[in-house]
Amino acid sequence: MLSLDVKLALKKHQEAPIEIEVASSIDLDKQILGIFGPSGCGKSSLLKFMAGLLDAGKVVSGSLSLDEADISKQKPHLRDIAMVGQRDPLYPHMTVAQNLDFVRNQAVFSVRCTYTKADVINWCGIAHLLAQPVTHLSGGETQRVLFARALLCGKSLLLLDESFSALDWHAREEFLLLLVNLQQNYGLRFIVVSHSLKELALSCDHIWQMKNGRLVAEGTCHQMLQHLSKKGAGLNLSQLQVAFLSEDIDFGVCRWHLVQEDKGEGDSKSEAIELYTHLHKYQQTQRHLVIEANKVVLSTSKPFDSSMLNQLSGQIVKIDQQTEHVLVTLEVAGQALMAEISRLSCERLALAVGQSIYAQFKLI
Repeated sequence: MLSLDVKLALKKHQEAPIEIEVASSIDLDKQILGIFGPSGCGKSSLLKFMAGLLDAGKVVSGSLSLDEADISKQKPHLRDIAMVGQRDPLYPHMTVAQNLDFVRNQAVFSVRCTYTKADVINWCGIAHLLAQPVTHLSGGETQRVLFARALLCGKSLLLLDESFSALDWHAREEFLLLLVNLQQNYGLRFIVVSHSLKELALSCDHIWQMKNGRLVAEGTCHQMLQHLSKKGAGLNLSQLQVAFLSEDIDFGVCRWHLVQEDKGEGDSKSEAIELYTHLHKYQQTQRHLVIEANKVVLSTSKPFDSSMLNQLSGQIVKIDQQTEHVLVTLEVAGQALMAEISRLSCERLALAVGQSIYAQFKLI
């Protein structure tokens, strides 16, 4: 359990101090926490406070407890917390392998690692980089090494501040799903800061929204995606809870079962729904799929002979007329799926709340 109650005063140049106040708690053994908000709202400063890396003069008041122990006064190297930024320094006179070995040999917590250096090298895809000087690494390669170094330090809580931002989307997605695998199989805990809701939706169970130094909203990832869609905070996303079924290597696809959410309405059962995605390394520990609302196609009749493998039937529960489009929310197997369509399409289909509807989307 992580609990914090903090007030910070950050002064930038000649400007008046920026105040940051956050008070909350979360069970990080069961949930990966995401922190979302615009630049300058205090996300990184909050992580630095947790890691003990913020100048004492900037902390007006603050308490931080981890696993019911107050660690507010602990020195950074003694905290069971490591922070990974976008461009943290590596030792420039060492190779990648030497940087990793240095952490393993010097870190207080490294003896607790339940995985090997070889595991970490494989997870992070850096075997071909080990002999290279770190000064020769690209931005994405550096971020891979920084995350590997953090894993080898042995600390149980990693604070990730845009830690995969220099990677291409496919690699970034793989690392985000790796977090879920590490939490489930090795007991690691994560707090992830990102400007991208899609990144947080892939890996996180709970989201804090920050604005102007304040925690303005929090909830499950599913709840916050719906909340933020109303606020026009960016890409409209749905998070569907799924269970792994099988993989088809010949066709390069993975099969999932859409979990039927219990609405407490008796024993009514709906037809099992199968979904399909591309294969990836960590599918057997993946808990949910993330679908962009603007990639969902709606039809008032059942689609036949369609190339789209993912086809679902549901009922319209909400129609939100926005400035440039319409956001239609469907209930499918007790879960919410959003579709973003044009106003013209909505009018032509004569959509209405309570109407049965079919949704399609491509492999994700």
